[in-house]
Amino acid sequence: MGHRAGLYTLRVRKRYARGEEQSRLLGDFDETGTSFTVALNDLLQDFQVANPDGGRVLACLDSHVDGDDLFAVLQHGESGVAADIAAPDGDILFHQRPEHTHLVKCGALFQLPAHGDMGVLAAHINNGRGVKTLLHRGITTGLLEQYPDVTLHLRPYTPRSVLDAAIEQGRIEKVTLVRYERPQDRAIAATDKWVRSGQIGRLELKITAVGRGERLKNALLRRFQHDQSVRQEIVEFEGLTFDEASVEVVLPDNGHKTYNIEEPDAGHPITAELTNLTFDDDGDPTAESLSAALKAAAGQVVTSAEGEQ
Repeated sequence: MGHRAGLYTLRVRKRYARGEEQSRLLGDFDETGTSFTVALNDLLQDFQVANPDGGRVLACLDSHVDGDDLFAVLQHGESGVAADIAAPDGDILFHQRPEHTHLVKCGALFQLPAHGDMGVLAAHINNGRGVKTLLHRGITTGLLEQYPDVTLHLRPYTPRSVLDAAIEQGRIEKVTLVRYERPQDRAIAATDKWVRSGQIGRLELKITAVGRGERLKNALLRRFQHDQSVRQEIVEFEGLTFDEASVEVVLPDNGHKTYNIEEPDAGHPITAELTNLTFDDDGDPTAESLSAALKAAAGQVVTSAEGEQ
């Protein structure tokens, strides 16, 4: 799986406020002159958080500030798995039991411009092990204790331009239509065979092209880019009107991304491959190379966000 970064935009807002206009300046997020960069770095000292069942934990091993950037070295722990740890020649070196914790080092790079109200988080994904969920939970809890009138908002970075480019270039892998069948208005009696009386049924239709590397037609989606009323044609299939539509596209790096056509910014973030990493004797990326790689990934968000927001 390698090393990638999940990209997020970051804002600090007054608790319960709505709308981006309520976002605080990151250099004065509590409106008493406190820098969010400094406050976050303080919060990361002795930082540790676990998910509700304790199966996953996250701790901060080190963090430091460089101007508007904050880089943290984190340790992600996961238990609950039994496995044999084998050497390259197949010899079993150790048997991992469910109560053992599998520890993996990860990084996180925050870019927090003091004179702006939007920052960026590049969260390291180390061979499938990411830190964003636990990191966000721990920071939110710490802020609530020390600054109860503000809250942290992280938004997955999924620029509309990526979807638009995929549509224009015909890189449409799958279209999914979803309809919710309510008990009082069953459109398809066949769902009664599976859905209990009084419950809502979810009917899902997936459309793909059969064959390796085949793509779907893009004409209807290209029309939708310029005329939102085309949505009605998209959500209709054989006389049945669906409630939602999403498209799965192939990204330039051959990754896949699913977009809700009406909320392209929702869902999981774009991920960027981390390049030019150097590794220590234990096989972990060095802190210096990981920080630089995450900074380069975060820079993609800053450049694009300025042009799109």
